[in-house]
Amino acid sequence: MSDSRDLKDARTFELIQSLEGAAADPDAPELWKREIARRVDDIEAGTAELEDWEEVRDRLRAATAVRRP
Repeated sequence: MSDSRDLKDARTFELIQSLEGAAADPDAPELWKREIARRVDDIEAGTAELEDWEEVRDRLRAATAVRRP
């Protein structure tokens, strides 16, 4: 996987961590339902780019390990 992909994954992970405990958006459940439906449609249409969980997990671990003191 490319360095740019690793950086994107690390930034995504940081964003998710930063949102923990944030005030909930009242529209979030409906927005997530739509997003999940869109992703399912992409998977069923064969247009989604899927990745193995093990590879994603390893990238996230590597990206977060760099920041640990």
